[in-house]
Amino acid sequence: MKQFLFVSILLFITLSNTYSQDRRKLNRNTPIWRGNIALKDGNGEQFRNLDFKRETVIYKDMKGNTIEKNISDVFIITKRGSYAGYGALVGCLSGVLASLQTESAVIDGRLPKADGRGAIYLGITAGCTVVGGLVGLIFNKDKTVYRSDSPMTFAPLILSSPDGRKYAGLSFKKNF
Repeated sequence: MKQFLFVSILLFITLSNTYSQDRRKLNRNTPIWRGNIALKDGNGEQFRNLDFKRETVIYKDMKGNTIEKNISDVFIITKRGSYAGYGALVGCLSGVLASLQTESAVIDGRLPKADGRGAIYLGITAGCTVVGGLVGLIFNKDKTVYRSDSPMTFAPLILSSPDGRKYAGLSFKKNF
């Protein structure tokens, strides 16, 4: 029970710190390797290697062109990643729990004792960690790292219908 409580508290602290970041403050020391950028004029694109220089955002588009924009022209910056870390964490915890249950069964006499049980448990934990990381790698995660929160925002949109036709639109957002 103590182990379950400890693991639960550890997961709660980790997840709460992960999702408690302020979206309006950019970490100017850490470049963003992949993601999407949307400008206030309605244009948006995917980027690689986004970096910050004073009040300027510098990134490379998917064609390899270096683009420089003023931060006041940027509406939203989204970082693209995956859930590989979470998957590895869940896999590792599952491997540890499986090893603990197996050891409990050996101590109770329900399973025969074997030499090198520690290595077997380590292998089970490592295998579960790898499998969890690979499963988490399948799922994409987009995280908003910057959003321009002005009181009112108008942005042109291009909407696509299911049959492929494109329509012009206008989005309006008011923050309270």
